[in-house]
Amino acid sequence: MDKEQVTLLAALIAALASMISLIGDLFSTWRGELRAAHRNALSPFLAELGYTLDKLLNACMIFNKTVEGGKLDSSGLQDALSTVSQLNEIRSKVKYPLWGIDLGLDTLLQVPSWLRDWTGDPRVQERLIRDANNLKQLLDEVIRQSYHDGRPPTKLQIWRLRSRSNQLKQNWGTPDQ
Repeated sequence: MDKEQVTLLAALIAALASMISLIGDLFSTWRGELRAAHRNALSPFLAELGYTLDKLLNACMIFNKTVEGGKLDSSGLQDALSTVSQLNEIRSKVKYPLWGIDLGLDTLLQVPSWLRDWTGDPRVQERLIRDANNLKQLLDEVIRQSYHDGRPPTKLQIWRLRSRSNQLKQNWGTPDQ
């Protein structure tokens, strides 16, 4: 190989490296824009969604404490039932950006009704609230990870949510097929 061929080969390698770098930069920019768009779609609803999920389970816990104390004050249950409509409204807004968490939210929406059905035994209600709280924590984790990653929940996360939701429904309600 003479000097001209070596120079030509070096120029070819440099041009190839430059093209690969350009393609990598374009792909990275495109992915960054997609992530930013996903985060922007979620941002308006995150605080309200988290607050409503917490409010729902806190109202259920308050109702359980009043039943446990023998007072049977239904204001906690009424708060939980009113929070159901708020959560249902938010659920319709985040359905597409958080595709796949709908079953988990739907299951949590049924918890106040199940709690009302098990009013006679506070220990059973406590187990129901514990199971619902486990599902809520998983939902929080999936939502947080989706926002952090800038993409919808993964298939594994959706499978975990579906599994936990069905377990809760089998124990306290009716499971999905």
